[in-house]
Amino acid sequence: MLTGGKGLHDTLDIGVVRVPDLRLRPPAAPVSISMLGPNRRDGDLYTFGGFPSSKGGRKASRAELVYQSYCYAGVPAMPGAYVAVGVSESTHHLITFNKRSIAKGVGSEPSIQTFPDPKGMSGSPVWLLANGPPPRPVLVGVLTRWMKREHVIVATDIGVVLEAIRRLSTTEESEAMQTDAA
Repeated sequence: MLTGGKGLHDTLDIGVVRVPDLRLRPPAAPVSISMLGPNRRDGDLYTFGGFPSSKGGRKASRAELVYQSYCYAGVPAMPGAYVAVGVSESTHHLITFNKRSIAKGVGSEPSIQTFPDPKGMSGSPVWLLANGPPPRPVLVGVLTRWMKREHVIVATDIGVVLEAIRRLSTTEESEAMQTDAA
């Protein structure tokens, strides 16, 4: 546990599991380590995508699941929001999110639409469009929850994930050395 607690009040909603021999099929591809940005905040716009649970379900045949994907872009929340939500800027990113005032469309006539509840989108990668030139996407976090009252999406910083991976690797190496010694 990264916070040293017993899990009751932890704000880090991340788990790491080693998946042996994972073979990705196109169009899936791993994210390059160079695209990870722990503790990066040098951008103006966050984005994430996923499959809200309210926009999916079983077809009439009940044998097939159908889900609709959504993508959102939002600006960083104000620093005071971190206190209101009870998380630290060193371990989290907060993205402004008011589901009733999402701009749709481009050009001179954008319209306002209602975004579906983002429940079910936790675990989605959160990208920050780092200031350029040219601007480039950097994976900075993992979406963990929606704080409806505060109008923010909470993402755990990718640095926390990397630390969890490091600790898992260290534990596995230690266990392997103990097994070899026995």
